[in-house]
Amino acid sequence: MKILKIIIFLLLIIIIVSCGKPEKDTPKIELLSLVEDFLNNLNRIKGSDEDSLEFFKFMTKKFQAIITFEQDSQIIIRSQTAQPGPDDFIHSLDNNRFILTKDVYITQEEKNLLFSLDNKTWYLNKSDPEEEIEGLKNDYFFEPVKAGNTITINYKMSFQIGRNPLPATPASGKKTIELRKGLVISHQDEEKINANLKEIILHVPSGTILSGKVNIDGNLVKSQSKEDYICIQAIQDIYFFIKNRSFSLSFDQINWNPNILAFEIEPDISVTAINDREIMFDVNAIATYEKGRVSFSLIKLLMANM
Repeated sequence: MKILKIIIFLLLIIIIVSCGKPEKDTPKIELLSLVEDFLNNLNRIKGSDEDSLEFFKFMTKKFQAIITFEQDSQIIIRSQTAQPGPDDFIHSLDNNRFILTKDVYITQEEKNLLFSLDNKTWYLNKSDPEEEIEGLKNDYFFEPVKAGNTITINYKMSFQIGRNPLPATPASGKKTIELRKGLVISHQDEEKINANLKEIILHVPSGTILSGKVNIDGNLVKSQSKEDYICIQAIQDIYFFIKNRSFSLSFDQINWNPNILAFEIEPDISVTAINDREIMFDVNAIATYEKGRVSFSLIKLLMANM
């Protein structure tokens, strides 16, 4: 459900901290193999703070490679029902859905999302292993299965308040409202929002289901939400050069860092209460690249998300 924002964020990073053209001896890794190894490593280090810190330090500071996402390669994501612990307040179901098992209150201060389980003690939704900040603790299990040009990822996941969350305080005077059918929490057209988290505290009761659809079209990446899974497919060969925390992008491994004005991204993103106990995340977008085109759509999106 965050795929479009990830694409936008990646392109923003390319603009600001591009690492240029890779050296000739830079290793190449197929994206599907990298995802498989990454998820298996996450399973291995789960529960070990020391191993987790070392792993993420390596990935963010030392990892260097050309990642290839070959045309027609597919990533299939499918959720499974998790067994929540007594402190968990949300866990995965099938069909890429989640369900709340405790009441949750949410609000927004500037760009930061705040959450609470009792509308009294509030936390910032932020985690940083290097600073030993953990807003949410994630109990997960991934089962990646790679076959040819497809990787299928089955996952189970649940969340509880982290071991070292940052305390936060909502602005005074905010009214608390109950989740109900018809509330629009987020929308590209701001005039359609009738539950602005910057102005209110939203009470999302136990038993609420979170579901989502992600559909992206264009000539870069295609994403479709099927009946019980999400499929992400490369429409053309895409190459990412990663060095420390910097990125470069290429479509032919010769020319790196294409002109951002050649990208056209038209998003339609909404978060809506479709029932009194169901929130739908709906992402639809067209993302294309055409050499020689001049479009300011991406710059506008980047500025809006900064």
